[in-house]
Amino acid sequence: VDFLQPPEVACATRQPPAPACPPEVSDVGIPNRAAVSWQPPEEAAEISNYIVDARRARLADFLHDADAADANGFIWPEVWEIQGTTARTAHVVAGLELGAVYEFSVRAVSCAGVASERSPSSAPFCTGPRAPG
Repeated sequence: VDFLQPPEVACATRQPPAPACPPEVSDVGIPNRAAVSWQPPEEAAEISNYIVDARRARLADFLHDADAADANGFIWPEVWEIQGTTARTAHVVAGLELGAVYEFSVRAVSCAGVASERSPSSAPFCTGPRAPG
């Protein structure tokens, strides 16, 4: 099943859904996992599932890319990686790199398509410390 393709059902609208609300991200007590939860967009009746995306920041090298860094000194790539899909409004993301900083977003999927815009999490999420060595 291709979760990026909307299901074959009759649609009340031909507009892809609005973005889900910015997700909240919390620690689940396991260093390489994060709990991501969100509120659905207003027209949630048409939503069939959600796609949870993440992107990992890198620390800016202030000699070369200070202008591209955010206020916290991070460079955020344009590429988002799909972390999973769910019909619920929460998802646990596993396999995160220890000691890394992540941002998450959620895209709603309906019979009319995938939301084109993202609403990223409001604060970066830091995973547990790296193992020594």
